[in-house]
This record gives sequence, structure tokens and C-alpha cells, in this order.
Amino acid sequence: MNPIQLAGILLLLLALTSKVRAGSTPGTDKKNNLSASIAAQFKLKPVEAERVKNKTVRFYFTVDACGKVKQVVAAEADPELKSMLEKHFSNLVLNGFPENTGGKVDLNFILN
Repeated sequence: MNPIQLAGILLLLLALTSKVRAGSTPGTDKKNNLSASIAAQFKLKPVEAERVKNKTVRFYFTVDACGKVKQVVAAEADPELKSMLEKHFSNLVLNGFPENTGGKVDLNFILN
């Protein structure tokens, strides 16, 4: 095998692995859109943000046909913080999420 053929084969292998790593599947795109939607809509006041700084909270939820959150439960030990986070999450609209299907998402509250 000459060097030109070897280089061509290596380029093909690199192209295939790059496409796989890019996560170009429809499921991944839908998950990324949902994450972006939650991040854009989940707004906290500065005092609230300070309370959840550098925490990760898991939310369990369902949505209606319009994408409006119907039920939400935050996995948080502090009852006051749990209530505040559930209130904020219940105001989200998650278009494209299946109706009456349970979902879960981990929100990482990373503040600069």
C-alpha cells in the first residue's frame, strides 16, 4: 500500500469517527433543544441564585399538550428551596416534549 492510499484511508476513518462524535442523531438534537429551552426560560433572582450556587438539582416533571409543565418535583432536601425551584420550573413551556410522559432533568446551577 502506497502512502497516498494509506492517507486516504486514514482521512475516511477520521471523517467517520468525527461524524459519530458530533452527535448528529435526531434524539440528541431534540435533547439539546430541550436543554437550551430550559436554560433560556429558567430565570432566578440574584438572591435565589446565590442559594443554589454550584448545586445540581434533579427535576421530575410532566407536560400537557401545549408543552406547559403540569407537575414537577424537585429532588431537594431543603423544603423552602425545593418549593422555590418547583415554582420556577412549573412556569416553563417545553414544546416538543411528549404529552403526559414523565421526564427528568438535572439542572446544574453554575454561577460565575
